[in-house]
Amino acid sequence: MSRRLLALVAALVLALIGGGLVLGIVRTADERAVATLDPVEVLVVGEEPIAEGTAAADVSQLVVRTTIPGSAAVPGHLTDLTEVQDLVTATTLQPGEQLLAERFVAPEALDDAPVPTLPEDKHEVTIPLEGHRALGGRITPGETVGVVLSFDDSTTRLDLHQVLVTSVQGAPMPVPAPAEDPEAETDPEAEPTTDAPEAPASDPVPENSLLVSLALDTEDVEELVYAAEFGTIWLTREGEAVPDGPTAVVSPEDFAPDERNDG
Repeated sequence: MSRRLLALVAALVLALIGGGLVLGIVRTADERAVATLDPVEVLVVGEEPIAEGTAAADVSQLVVRTTIPGSAAVPGHLTDLTEVQDLVTATTLQPGEQLLAERFVAPEALDDAPVPTLPEDKHEVTIPLEGHRALGGRITPGETVGVVLSFDDSTTRLDLHQVLVTSVQGAPMPVPAPAEDPEAETDPEAEPTTDAPEAPASDPVPENSLLVSLALDTEDVEELVYAAEFGTIWLTREGEAVPDGPTAVVSPEDFAPDERNDG
């Protein structure tokens, strides 16, 4: 009986040792694989979203540090919060999102942001959109947009006009130009320059999806959600003279060669 017990204990010990060796080998292999991909450290939002307006000092308790391949690092990612220590989050940060410098603004900039009111006869609905489908992220709450819907049957239609944007999460905040110092001294003997002022840099295109909230009628909400589930959505900026009437559905037949020109 004692021999059987000893054999059982020995088998369990060997199994534990073997399992530990396997885990160690797998962990080492993972570390080596990451090491070959130029690993970088990034800060990632933890399990809970970080609310808009959260101070950087409080953000430090809500993020985790992790190592990822360099190719997966988003430009502008933060490795610590020193750069944004006096700022607050410009939008709600979602779990798993890399912490980016462009997601932070001065507290006064957030206070000045317009907060549009949802009309009483409208629904508010939020859809995720990639930056290039949402005007490169250059959307401001309070403005209106057009909505284009495309489906897998190769049809497209400009379906909605003058839709109120109530919220945009994930868009980079524009950096205000530095104000001129009225007390700055000028040299009266300096020769006037003909150099053109340096053009401002383009706004950065968001790397992650935006969360865009729109105010819509009941029927329009149904169409938008259907397109979000089974198609794709693009937003447009409409000029003042753009007609807001219905448009025709565009399909592959609209791009077929004109038979009259054949031969």
